[in-house]
Amino acid sequence: MKKVSVVFTLSILFLGMIMRAPFTTIPTVLPEIAQTFHMQIGALGILTTIPLLIFAGLSSFAGKIMQRFGLERVLLAAILFIFIGSISRIAGYGPMLVGTVLIGLGITFINVLLPATLIKYVPAQIGQYTGLYSTTMTVSTALFQMIAVPIVAIASWQVLIVILSIVVGLAGIIWLLNMREVAAAAHAIQTPQFTPEFAKVNPWSNKYAWAILVAAGVQSALFYTTIAWVPTMAQDAGLSGSEAGIIIGWMSLIGLPISVILPSYYARVDYKKRRLAVMVAVLAWLVGVLMMFNQSSSFIWWFIIMTLAGIGATAVFMYIVIAYAIRTRNHIESAVLSGMAQSGGYLIAAFTPTGTGLIYTTTHSWDLLIVGMIILLVIFGAVVWFSEREATIFE
Repeated sequence: MKKVSVVFTLSILFLGMIMRAPFTTIPTVLPEIAQTFHMQIGALGILTTIPLLIFAGLSSFAGKIMQRFGLERVLLAAILFIFIGSISRIAGYGPMLVGTVLIGLGITFINVLLPATLIKYVPAQIGQYTGLYSTTMTVSTALFQMIAVPIVAIASWQVLIVILSIVVGLAGIIWLLNMREVAAAAHAIQTPQFTPEFAKVNPWSNKYAWAILVAAGVQSALFYTTIAWVPTMAQDAGLSGSEAGIIIGWMSLIGLPISVILPSYYARVDYKKRRLAVMVAVLAWLVGVLMMFNQSSSFIWWFIIMTLAGIGATAVFMYIVIAYAIRTRNHIESAVLSGMAQSGGYLIAAFTPTGTGLIYTTTHSWDLLIVGMIILLVIFGAVVWFSEREATIFE
């Protein structure tokens, strides 16, 4: 049993590692890739856009596919898609586009099915394992972005992709070991007896599921808007480019301890305490946004803003991630809810940074963008307050 537990923990850790890095690392070396293909850098922006569009378009189908083929086999196929997609990118621009599609497809299924995996395998430790994979995802994304340029300088961008592909391959091997060694233990876990009503769960007719979808979309919209425009906002206020980079990096860094601790708290407490914790997080982020109205040139001022935003953003994101598990009764409901919420959520988030950019371009003022962020935070708080209750989403 101990060996099985170690293998499962490693499999979750590696799944967390490959949830973002295979495609978020590429933007850091776009100049080298563009030079190889004799293309303009701007034309390669699609390499980041493709996965996000696939997340939005296909997430809602993941639950049905899991029910038909089984969670373990679908996750194995997802890892295989990411591996084939990743390694094929070194063959040329065409294979890179096809490979990026495969990567987006594989990550879509991992995004949706990881909460369901935790419900099935470790129902008593959902918080701890949510913290494990979310923290690993954040750290691995940052790490690969940091080492990408040095690797390309020493070798080539193709070598960087080979390294990424090796990590994905290791994830696949460990998941295969997990499928073999944990199968007996998984059957021993007390899980609900699924009746046809579970298999026919329809989240699109459930008002609480819609609330989670709106919350997921608003959270993503706020985060991507902050990442996209706050550095520019800070530079307009008087910070240097390097200072703007520091504060946006600090926003992620300050969230790391929160991502380790908070999921377990969310899973352990009742809905009233959980709802209160989320409201405190929203308030922290709201204070940070309100401070943006004062376009101070002080680095300390913006450092405080991003500290509040980082704490709020991480706490809010952790709530969304763990809600798919703790607000459902079994791994089927979790996959259905996660698929619906991520599909609609990424669709909302995909257009927000561009929309907010157009607002700034039109008005030449950050005020409307800040007001928009305030409205989104209020909406988030309202839908979470509405959806949080003692019963689960589909009861």
